[in-house]
Amino acid sequence: MSDEAGKPGPNLREAMELEKARLLEQAERGLARARAIDQKIAKLAELEQLAAEFNYSLVAKSAVAAEPAPAAAKVEPVHNPQESVFDGTLAKLVRLYQSDPRSSYHQLRYHVRKNHDFTLDRIVNERGGYRVADLTKADLDEIYRIYSADGKKPAMGRLIMGKIRTIFAFGASILEDADCQRLVGIFQTLQPLHFGVPKARVQRLTRDQANDICAAARKKDWGSIALAQAIQFESELRQKDVIGEWVPVSEAGPPSEIIDDKKRKWLHGVRWSQVDENLILHHVTSFQGKEVKIDLKRRPMIMEELEHQYGLNRNGTPNRAKLPSGGPIIICEYTKRPWLAAEFRRKWRIVANVVGVPNTVKNMDSIRSKTGEEDRETGESDKDERQVR
Repeated sequence: MSDEAGKPGPNLREAMELEKARLLEQAERGLARARAIDQKIAKLAELEQLAAEFNYSLVAKSAVAAEPAPAAAKVEPVHNPQESVFDGTLAKLVRLYQSDPRSSYHQLRYHVRKNHDFTLDRIVNERGGYRVADLTKADLDEIYRIYSADGKKPAMGRLIMGKIRTIFAFGASILEDADCQRLVGIFQTLQPLHFGVPKARVQRLTRDQANDICAAARKKDWGSIALAQAIQFESELRQKDVIGEWVPVSEAGPPSEIIDDKKRKWLHGVRWSQVDENLILHHVTSFQGKEVKIDLKRRPMIMEELEHQYGLNRNGTPNRAKLPSGGPIIICEYTKRPWLAAEFRRKWRIVANVVGVPNTVKNMDSIRSKTGEEDRETGESDKDERQVR
């Protein structure tokens, strides 16, 4: 065969040239479309910036003009099915517990969820690779031994094991996973005896200590801390009910007209509007939603603080008009807003240290002060005034 016979003929060369031209033309059209898209993206960015300046939201025209879906298609999944698939690991079980709308996790209050998240993240980071199907009683024993430091830190061991038990209960009841059901059964044989029962706190803030804290707080011009301490000690309200709490505006719960610059709303704290003309405080507790009423006139520590701060006469007939008509009762002197819980506790601890209150006694121990016992020393009973419905 000659060399000429092996060369591509003119028809083949022409076909290749045509193919090359077609590809170049196609590439040019693609480049032109890409440039057009770039221009539209630039215009969209300008519109988004303009909408943000005027606090508007952009909505796609297709979404507005779309035909309503048939009745059968209106039911949407409550969560992404792909994300709800349990892959058998402890990490995935934890994340499903946090994300599945059927989980009891979503019934927890905001700050409780945040505290749980810290512990759950630790479990995921340190034990997330465990296969639920492979876990045995011996493995649970080992996890407790590690986190309790061989029993030297039982509280931490109980905390971790309690969270693990909760997520297994979720897997057993909501996901109906057989291995989770098996592990829940094992837990029933382990607790409470196996991991120990947490000891009840026996620390109590005494009346003398509470009075000293109030006096020291006033010396630092922290009158709000003094008044909060007096209310906590003599009403047995929890800290959250006295100073309230800040949560995101989007958080479920009652609305609030008190919103800060971080889009947080203030809830649950005592308000001046809850104090009637007879100086009786009416409040619904944050924990169980109980209605309580407390006669402030029969609370000497509270009345003393009101005298210091508002000139209220505590020995004669107190004049309600001297007190504010509305707003939170406890206001931070620096921000002029209700306290953040962490900062309140930090300042309270500073004052408590000044007057020699041991570190083992905390602000929350005010609620264990048993004001009823104190009243019996004066022959008075607060049974009627502290009504709970």
